[in-house]
Amino acid sequence: MMWLNLLFAGLSALLIFFFLDYIKNVYKTELLLEQLFDQFLRLESRATYAEQEMYDYIGNRLSKAFFTTNCLVYVRAKEKFLLKYQSMTHPLWPKLLRRNLALQEDPAILGREINRGILSEGFYTAYFRRKVFRTLVIPVKNANGKVIGVLVFFYFSLIPYLRALKYLKLNASKLHDFLKHLFIIMREYAMDFKNITINQIKDYAILITDSNYHIIYANSGALFLLGTPSETLLKGKPFLSFIHNDYIDQFQILLQTIQTMGETKSHLDLSIRHNDEYQIIHTQAYLKAISLEDEFMGLYILLHDITNEEIMLQNMKRLSAIANSLFSHSDDAIFQVAKDGRIIRHNQKAQSLCERETPLQGQAFAHLFPSPLQQRLNDLLDETITTRSFKEHTEIEFKQRWYNIRTFPVFVDDAYDSSIITFVDITDIKLHEQKLASITRQMLDDLNAAKTLQYELLPDTTPLSEVVCYQHLFQPCEELGGDFFYIEEVIVGGKPYHLILVADVAGHGISAAMLTVLVKDVYTAFRKDVVSQEIILPNRFLEMLNERLSSLEMSTMPFVAVYMGILDVENREFYYSSGGIPFAIRLNAQNEISFLGIEKSPPTGFQSGFSYRYDKVSLQKDDRIIIYTDGIEDLLSFYNTYFNNIIMENRTESITTIKDILMQKIEDFYTNHHHVRLRQDDVTVVLFQILCERGEV
Repeated sequence: MMWLNLLFAGLSALLIFFFLDYIKNVYKTELLLEQLFDQFLRLESRATYAEQEMYDYIGNRLSKAFFTTNCLVYVRAKEKFLLKYQSMTHPLWPKLLRRNLALQEDPAILGREINRGILSEGFYTAYFRRKVFRTLVIPVKNANGKVIGVLVFFYFSLIPYLRALKYLKLNASKLHDFLKHLFIIMREYAMDFKNITINQIKDYAILITDSNYHIIYANSGALFLLGTPSETLLKGKPFLSFIHNDYIDQFQILLQTIQTMGETKSHLDLSIRHNDEYQIIHTQAYLKAISLEDEFMGLYILLHDITNEEIMLQNMKRLSAIANSLFSHSDDAIFQVAKDGRIIRHNQKAQSLCERETPLQGQAFAHLFPSPLQQRLNDLLDETITTRSFKEHTEIEFKQRWYNIRTFPVFVDDAYDSSIITFVDITDIKLHEQKLASITRQMLDDLNAAKTLQYELLPDTTPLSEVVCYQHLFQPCEELGGDFFYIEEVIVGGKPYHLILVADVAGHGISAAMLTVLVKDVYTAFRKDVVSQEIILPNRFLEMLNERLSSLEMSTMPFVAVYMGILDVENREFYYSSGGIPFAIRLNAQNEISFLGIEKSPPTGFQSGFSYRYDKVSLQKDDRIIIYTDGIEDLLSFYNTYFNNIIMENRTESITTIKDILMQKIEDFYTNHHHVRLRQDDVTVVLFQILCERGEV
């Protein structure tokens, strides 16, 4: 009966383990997809679409999700696959490249028989004629089953490969559906002629048709050219109805050319109805096929009217009307100065600026203002004439007002005719800038004061002991950070104990710095309780801090990730409790690694009334404990490595050497000017080492 109970208990434990692992994988995948989608939205909101930056982000995030730093991402173009991302950080890769130069060519990497299917998982191992590494190849297919992208992951050891297989097994469907839609959308953006071309060629007539050549989009130039007052009236009309009868056959020939070439240019005559009469308009036409996944979707049509006389007349009338409107209704003072330096036109604002009652036409501009303002204006006008380009002089003060002076030349038949000079009143902007500068200086003073206060909270020294040795590393970010640590010896019941606190307040700025003051305040109360009540319970500190944070009335919930440890110096026992912070790393005398932390323990302030737990471990001589915040993990991720990997590589070293190695990593990172702007989080590491066995001192 007992063995049945044991078997049942074992099966139950195994089932719980697999269930928790499944939940972890689901959460990991949901977080990954959310990050990819957020990055796409950020890039899509820009004025220009950063396609390669998005593929770099996809490759980087998927590499981490599949437990490798070696990854290739391919995306199908019309006739071939394009390598969009490559990260091959393993030191063996350059050696393999030297042995196989053809690998550096895209066809060799991808395989030449594209139409016969995507490369198999055995392609790379067969290519090098020996099994030097394993590959995981994931094709991304559209709704028709056609491969539109390929992900290739490389593994140089078995364990991460098996982990990746398990992760893929659990999340393949969800990942595939998301990547399928993402790749299709990104390809649409890359081909989006409307965003890239139409918005940049506003003086031309732009049309978009569907596959039956019916108009679905027209810009303002097209409305003007086709004589239609609104885009709504133009939508749905066949483009062929605007083509002159003599050019119908030519248009059909152009369509045949597009089927093979994808685009073409030609002259095209249109017959446009104006006031019940038809007018022939001669245009130069550019036609481009719209295709998605190799399927014809319609046409982009760019038309340039080359019937110049009427268009030039209309442009002259329009420009004249604009000029009259600008001079009459502008809030800025405007002068037009002829080649001989005399004023030929001005508005009322200009006359008021000069405090003249009579019109200024015919007067010399060079003697209009007092010196030295006039000299600066003359120099600016001369520079505009010499360079034949727009010039600007900012922040000129005149009669207790501030002006931005702008000049640009006017040309008639490519010959210089005159110059326009405008006085843009920026007095209000100047006053706002001065006020903002004053506020900024005050804020900087406040930030510096808060930073000084924050540093004052940190310990000046660490406890001196023959039993344990301490080291610490604290690198604050450029902004006010929220990291805090404290190491202190207290006497409880006549025995020495060391309190070790590492905390990470969510966010930056003054609010985060002020919360570190609250953390120190709660720590002081906790230390008093430990000494007076002789209660060695590190989880009590987390509960005290959680209760304090939960009682705050703030617009956002204040979270603090905490690791609290209490070291019984005499018995070498380490009591610890944690919430929302990375587990501490333990290296023993045999240089084996283990982790000390509390599972399923949220940051303080996250859940009111949460009951935190603690655990303890007996330490031996040469045991080394490393407690840290996630800032060091984020920084080292830019090296394509992990904090745990660096600790493993140096697990035989003392805590002093490990600290020096981490310091050098940070210094190298920020010395490189490319990484200065990435200093966004604090780096805090506390290390201690047991120097002797119990009873030796």
